Amino acid sequence: MGINARNEIKKHRGRIDGIERCCKWRNDAPIIRAGKQALCVRLLLVLVIAGLSWLTNWDLLAAESDREGGGAKKPEVSAGFHPQQATVSTNSEEYRIRAGDSLSISVFQEPDLSQKAKVTQSGSIRHPLLGVVQVEGLTTSEAEKKITGLLAKDYLVNPRVSITVDTYRTRRVTLLGEVKQPGIFEIPEQESMTLLQVVGRAGGFTNIAATDRVAIIRTENGKEQVIRVNVPALIKSGDKSKDIELKPGDVISVPETFF
Repeated sequence: MGINARNEIKKHRGRIDGIERCCKWRNDAPIIRAGKQALCVRLLLVLVIAGLSWLTNWDLLAAESDREGGGAKKPEVSAGFHPQQATVSTNSEEYRIRAGDSLSISVFQEPDLSQKAKVTQSGSIRHPLLGVVQVEGLTTSEAEKKITGLLAKDYLVNPRVSITVDTYRTRRVTLLGEVKQPGIFEIPEQESMTLLQVVGRAGGFTNIAATDRVAIIRTENGKEQVIRVNVPALIKSGDKSKDIELKPGDVISVPETFF
């Protein structure tokens, strides 16, 4: 309780004590005593009303003080504490551009220099101003820096280049015909896959497979070629170097034998 509140209570307590002394009439006449008692009652009522009014005003002042101070004080939070946040982490390295990828290259405020480009088998793209630029093995950020540097060197002032991979080169082969589980098979990144390996992943040949007439259909530089493989002869030779390494996009066809 504040100092002002204690002072007010003492003041009113003194008034009440004075009234009690006034009301102690032992030898007065009955009429005088009755008049004085009525006066005491009225004074007590006035004091009660004044006290209630004072308490109400005190509550209002306290509420106004809370509003001015921003309400209830919020608990302080240590500077070293932070709410737990959901995070996503990955251990995979940033993707590196490969032959066969399709890139979108944008140069800020230079629409004539923005283009869609496919990475050739030699790992390069052809830029309308720079000509042939080698990008295979680079991340998109590294390719942006490379093209930015080439443009800034001889052509543009402070160029801003953005590169994204529109479509990725597929490292898949398709196995059709007389195998137990035909379908599309992914070639693991940074690895190779041979004909016998993909047949093994497919569960092997069926009983009616013409294993001596397996065909690998391959398209390179827009031209299609067919590679014939006699699998029994390949296995009998024991020469693993003759097991043909597959390339992304190859289609392997295993025909049915003729009886």
